[in-house]
Amino acid sequence: MVRADAQSPDFLTQLSCGDHRVFADVALEKGGQGSGFRPHDLLEAAFASCLQITMRMYANEHEIALGDSHIVVELVRSDDTTTFVYEVVFDRRCSNDDRERILDVLSRCPVKKTLSKTIAFDLKSSD
Repeated sequence: MVRADAQSPDFLTQLSCGDHRVFADVALEKGGQGSGFRPHDLLEAAFASCLQITMRMYANEHEIALGDSHIVVELVRSDDTTTFVYEVVFDRRCSNDDRERILDVLSRCPVKKTLSKTIAFDLKSSD
């Protein structure tokens, strides 16, 4: 569970989960200070971190050297569609076979599975 608490100045928000903290804000042009991730950045970050963790877990299990391989995620929104565009930038030392195996595993990362399902919102009443 994540808790969101308002901070000063306006729009700065502290997000906490147990002992972990991160800050969210809005861009300067929207009245924020740009002092943290924008809310949509956090969606990108959730997916990117899951891809990166999944890649590293698979690589560790199969003794694949990833070198400087990394993930880039961009959220592209239109009126009817939200698309997570992602790129896996492989270190040149990764073989084509390793790349194909990793891409196959990444196609099934847990956050991608979650985001691919129908999403519902349920407001819990606080008495």
